[in-house]
This record gives sequence, structure tokens and C-alpha cells, in this order.
Amino acid sequence: MRPKQITTITLAMAKIVKYVRDGKQSTRLNANEQVFRSVFLDDKANPDANIFQSLTKRANDVMVEFEPRDLSNLAYAYALLGYDPKLDNGSTLLKNIANVSIDSIDKFNSFDISNTMWAFEKLEVSHSPFFQAVGDALVGMQNLDEFKPKSLSNIVRAYATADEQHHNLFKKIGDVIVQQDDLKTFKPQDLTIIVRAYSTVNENHPLLFQKIAAASTESINKFISLDLSDTVWAYANSKVSQPTLFQAVGDVIVRMDNLQSFNPQCLSNLVWAFATANIQHPGLFKKIGDDIVGTKGLPLFKHQQLANIVWAYATANIQHPALFEKVGIAIVLKDYLESFSPRQLSDISWAYAVFNYDSPLMYETDYREKLLARHKELLGGEIVAKDNLASFNPQNLANTVWIYAAANEQHHGLFKKVGDEIAAKDNLASFKPQNLANIVWAYATANEDHYGLFKKVGDEIAAKDNLASFDPQALANIVWSYATAYEHHPRLFKKVGDEIAAKDNLASFNPQNLANIVWAYATDKEVWSYATAYEYRPRLFKKISDEIAAKDNLASFNPQNLANMVWAYTTANEQHPTLVGDEIAAKDNLASFDPQAIANIVWAYATANEHHPTLFQKVGNAIVEQDNLKSFKPQELANIVWAYATAKEQHPTLFQKVGNAIVEEDNLKSFKPQELANIVWAYATANEQHSDLFVKVDDEISKIDDFKSFSTQEIANIAWAFAVWVNTTEEKTGWIN
Repeated sequence: MRPKQITTITLAMAKIVKYVRDGKQSTRLNANEQVFRSVFLDDKANPDANIFQSLTKRANDVMVEFEPRDLSNLAYAYALLGYDPKLDNGSTLLKNIANVSIDSIDKFNSFDISNTMWAFEKLEVSHSPFFQAVGDALVGMQNLDEFKPKSLSNIVRAYATADEQHHNLFKKIGDVIVQQDDLKTFKPQDLTIIVRAYSTVNENHPLLFQKIAAASTESINKFISLDLSDTVWAYANSKVSQPTLFQAVGDVIVRMDNLQSFNPQCLSNLVWAFATANIQHPGLFKKIGDDIVGTKGLPLFKHQQLANIVWAYATANIQHPALFEKVGIAIVLKDYLESFSPRQLSDISWAYAVFNYDSPLMYETDYREKLLARHKELLGGEIVAKDNLASFNPQNLANTVWIYAAANEQHHGLFKKVGDEIAAKDNLASFKPQNLANIVWAYATANEDHYGLFKKVGDEIAAKDNLASFDPQALANIVWSYATAYEHHPRLFKKVGDEIAAKDNLASFNPQNLANIVWAYATDKEVWSYATAYEYRPRLFKKISDEIAAKDNLASFNPQNLANMVWAYTTANEQHPTLVGDEIAAKDNLASFDPQAIANIVWAYATANEHHPTLFQKVGNAIVEQDNLKSFKPQELANIVWAYATAKEQHPTLFQKVGNAIVEEDNLKSFKPQELANIVWAYATANEQHSDLFVKVDDEISKIDDFKSFSTQEIANIAWAFAVWVNTTEEKTGWIN
């Protein structure tokens, strides 16, 4: 049997099989179709091995005699069958076709190449020497612009499916497409296949992506569901920004009556792409979320798809409680949670923690707690056991430590492993600003030390030309983290300080951001020792002060924000924003202020010598109105009376209240020397009589054998205060005696 006869027979039979298979669901097959089915297919609708294996052997025996068209048609025929027969030598028919074709590839025309590559893609066959030969031949062709759109898309898709690289080929095809006047001859599927292929093999061709984006936007209403999802996935995966295209895709999906034509992978890719590309389209997210909740059965969704969906909603900051609840319930079903990979659990856990979603439904164990427990068991153990974390991308690393910190889950081994991995990298250029901010925030929040990590992240940020890509939350979290973790990095603080001070305004910074920033710069006193701090810190504090002064009111600032603000300005010896005191004094009550906030506020005003009688009266009244002061720590009580005495603010009932609270203590062992000294000094300075307090302090001091823990100033203040008290009350004191 001659090669052309073998090819003709095989191709004819393959087309018959495809015809019969395509109609296999029909209950009205005619007699001929039933005969074809019985002859060419087995009971499972697979090609009959006896028939096609015989043809395979005949073809393989004389394959060196095949012309390019015969080789192409033979490959095409078996792709129609969905079948790549094995040969006696352990290879397969298509791989042998590839071997034979390499030497004659320059004789293949566009049709031959297109069909052959389509066959390799369809059967997912890779053969590097063959793909290299095809690519080289195509690059050398002068008539590549004569290839039909379908041929071009078949070629690049084959390379992407086989994960075969050929930069020159992709550049040549991209250039050919870009040089065309328009892409009206390209069907939506062709456009989609091309950009997806380029994205899959990481081929960058900006002009091609731009041209296809314009053509796709123009014909977006002709795109089917798979084309829509694959297109935006390709642009997001390649980090190519095309907001107009994304908007058009989102709009056309929102207008649809339903999303029945979108399979789980399409839906997952869509939201992942919009979140990754940072394109806002709330309508699209709502449409997809509602569809999943209302019509899609979650068992149809693969683990990665579920993880990508909730990750996308959290990343895009789009809340959809019903969606998260439905996904959460599915995740904790018996034996289902166990099959998630640690990295999938990392993304899921992070997404739920972002919105702090809980499930009120019927399961005995709350799904979030179970998820976190499973996450800790699997992910923590796996990470610590790995030789390295090279397979974890920056987002994985950031999410992993973030979720542990956010959930208050301790795992020192995991934090050390992640920290070591990051610190050992040559650079952190692949880490986004949010990744860097989340990582240091996690270590500071979890109270995990890792000098190498903090230094690496700080060096990376400080070395950047500018921090324009860092949003306010990231800038605030970074300096807050370094101050909280007592990690000193002067160059980092200068870089962030200069960035903030240079902005036109700080309208995009929320109250928490502003408070955390000044708190961080005031807390990290070691940074002050560097000369550069005296250059940028005043500008930074003034910038924030001006921003606050320009506001009508500070109603959006919570008590902790206000307290941290005045404490920070005083500690840094910078002038207060006067509006802060006015805001506190104008409140109906201070019930929402905790003891530390109250103490810090009056301490700050007294230390800065800022007079605000209304504020002091308000704070004093708030303290007096409390049932008891058991929630106040010794330092807070000491700072309060010290502040009133220093500021010369009279409030007898306050002093009486604080004195009574101290007297009611079983003993004063928890009071430090400075606190005892400040307390009696304050009462003596303010001329506030409280004999029981002095007796209590006198009794505590009399038990001390030596005063090595007391400074000279503290001893002097105590002696002076008791002298004033004795002189006023004519009481006797064992300590002075």
C-alpha cells in the first residue's frame, strides 16, 4: 500500500469516526451510522485498536517515503481520532512523524505546517527538535504574511500547549500581525488563541497586544464565553494594562441574561484577571458571585478555581458574603478540606481573613476555625519541612505569613523559614509594594524577630527611585512595622518620610494611616540619632499637621488615633495640631477612650507645655465618672496626675479618685520607682492633700533595703514631696525618719 493510499484511507476513516462520535448522543442514528459505529469504535467509543493499529504499522514501515502533505494529513487524521498510537519501539506515531519531518520541513507549505501543528496541539505532543525546526523554517519564510489567521493561531497555540520556546518565531508572527492594516479577517477565537499563547510562553510583544486589544474591543459582542475569559486572563497574566478592553468585557458579561455558557474555569479566570490587573468592575463581580451562589454547583469547581475566586474578591476588595459563605461551606465538607494543597489554603485563608467572614450555618465546627487549623497543620508543616521555598512566589510568601499574623496563629518555624527564604534572595524586585508591606506587618504583628528579613525589605524599599507605587496603607504599615518590631532602618524611614512630605496633599491617607506614621517616627528614637532625621522629620510632621488642620473636624479619627497623634508630636518634640485637642474636648463623653489613650493625651499636652483647660477638664471628668480605676496601669495613673500637676490644671476630684485607687491596692510592688516618685511629686506640686496615699507610698518605700533602683532625681522628688506633706499635715513618716 502506497503512502498516499494509507493517508487517504486513514483520513477518511478518521472523519467517519468524528462524524459518528459527534452524533453519539442521538437516539435516531440511521443504519449507516450504526454500522460505522460497530466497525470503527469499541464499546467505549474509542477507535478500534485492531483496525487503526494495523494502519499505524503500515504507515510507520514506509514513513520515510511520505510527502509533506501525506505526513501532515496523517498527523491530522490521528488528531481527529484523539489517538496517538504507540509503536513497537516505545515511541508514538506522531513523534515518528516529527522525526521524519525535520529533514524536509522546508518543503512544508502553510497548510501542511498548520495542520501538523494543530495535530500536535490537539494530542498535546511535545518534540523539541521538531518544534525548533518548524520555528526556524517559519522564521526564514518570506511569505508568512500569506498565512491565514487560523494557521497562525494554530502554530502559536501548539508551541504554548507543548511549552516549547522559540522567541524569534513569536516575534516574527507578532510583527506580521501588527503590520496588517486591520485584523478584520481574524475571528474572535483566533485573537484569543494568539494572546493566550503569547502569555502562556511569556512572550512579550507590546504592539501585538495593543493591536489585538483594539480589535477585540471593537468586536467584543462576537466573543463567546471562553474567548472573553481567556482574553482577559492573557492580558492580566502578561501584566499588560488594557482598561478599555477589560471594561468592554465586563460590560458585555453584565448585560447577559445568565452565565450558563461560562464553565467554572471561565468564571475563575475572569475574576482572577480583573483582580490581578487591578481593574475595578463591581457589576461583573456581583454578576459572577450571584451566578455561583444561585446556579453553579460547587462540586463542579476545582480546588484552584475556588481558591482563585475568593482570592480575587478579596484582592479587588469586593464583598460578597453569600458567595464566601457558600464556598466556605463547601470547603469544610467532610473529606473535602483535606484535599486542598497548602498554597490553595493560604490564598483561601487570606481571603476570608481580609473580610473577617464567618459562617452561622449548621456545622459543629466553624469553617473558618477549621480552615485555619487545617491551614496551620498542612501549610506550616510543609513549609518548615521543605529544603527551600523557591516554588513560592512573592504573593504566596506574603499571604502565608499575613494569615498567620491576622489569625493570631503562632508558628515560629514557619516565620523563620519564610524569613530565611526572603533574606537569602539576591533582590526583591519581583515583590509588589503590597507584598513587602504585608510581610513586615505580619512579622511585627506576630512579634516574630528576623533581622535579615527586615534589613532585606528595608534595603529594597530604600534603594527605589521613588515610592509612587506604594499606596498610603502600605507606607503606613511599613514604618509602623519597623517601629513595632524595634527594627531600625534610617534610610528606609528617610525614604518613606521624604515620599510623604513631598506629596501635594494627604487626602488619600486615612486617620489610621496618619496616626500610625507619626507614631512610628516618634517611637523609633534610634533613627533620630542620624543627622538626616533632622532634615526630613520636621517636614513630615508639618505636612501631616497641615493636613489635619485643614479638616473641618476629626470625627473620623478614633480615640486611639487621636491619642497616638498627640503622643507622637510631643515625643518627637514637634508642634501639635491644635485641632486634636479641640476634637477631644468637644466630644459628648470619652467612654470609648481606653486608659492608655487618656493618659497619653494629658501627658502629651503637659510635656509639650500646650495649655488646653477644656481638654483637661473633659478628661478629668471622664476619669472621675468611672466606677473604679482597676483597668488603669500604674504608669497610666502616674502619668495622669503628673500631667495635671505639670500643666497646673486643677481637678481635686480627679486627684482624690486616683489617690483612692492607689490606696485600695493590696501593695505597690507593681509600681516602678519613677511612678512612685511622679505620683507623690504630683500631689505635692498640685497641693492636693491625700494623707492615705502618702502613708501607702511611705509604707511601700520603708520596706526597701536600698535605693539602687531609684535615680537621684526620683529620690529627690520623693524626699521633697514627703517634706511638703509632713510640713502640711504634721504627720510622721517612717521613711524620712
